Amino acid sequence: KLLAKAIDEIRKVNKMMGVDFSKRMQSLVEKYNERKESDVLRGEVLEDFTNEIIDLYYALRKEKESFIELGIDFEEKAFYDILKTLAIKYDFVYPDEKLIPLAQKVKDVVDDKAKYTDWSKSDDIKAELKADLIILLAESDYPPVDRDEVYKEIFEQAENFKKYSKQREEEKIISDIKEHDIVSLKEDLLKIPLIAGAIGTVVHIYPDAKAYEVEFTKADKTQAVVTVSRRQIKKKN
Repeated sequence: KLLAKAIDEIRKVNKMMGVDFSKRMQSLVEKYNERKESDVLRGEVLEDFTNEIIDLYYALRKEKESFIELGIDFEEKAFYDILKTLAIKYDFVYPDEKLIPLAQKVKDVVDDKAKYTDWSKSDDIKAELKADLIILLAESDYPPVDRDEVYKEIFEQAENFKKYSKQREEEKIISDIKEHDIVSLKEDLLKIPLIAGAIGTVVHIYPDAKAYEVEFTKADKTQAVVTVSRRQIKKKN
């Protein structure tokens, strides 16, 4: 459930990435459900499945921060992923030194159209957006793949991102604790187990700050990644 929630949240920012991780999780679940009857009660089978889920979770966390290494923001990274994926799909090479600035220009084009109310429902604005994107791709020597597919992916990502942007802004206002803040546990969580005073880093905040995902560490080693409520943690000064 924790992984599914994390995937759902990333989908609101980067639709293509969210879909990719959702398919990867579904594949693991199907593989586990299709195990042989003789393996049902074998502990190592469950352990392997658990480890694969944990690996996927950490891969998702790493991917969430990958835009930083590229020197772009997370919305630009979403457009970067679209262009990169299509390059792989159509088997052509488009170097990162060209792909990164192209993704940034795509975002500029989208922002120019998305500033209008109900932009995604206006046929005129959508036609202008499509024309501007086709011209941009041509001027950037992006190979002439299926332009309709490029436009469809970019439009859906832009629509998806703008749809949840207001919600993300509200979350930032509601929460006095931010991602990457250092917090301490206010009460024992004996089932984990963790005791009051345990130190951790906020790695994710759920909608409306209803819950916080915290990675608790000790001696630079992860003890547990736990979902807690605001009342269970306090911010370290």
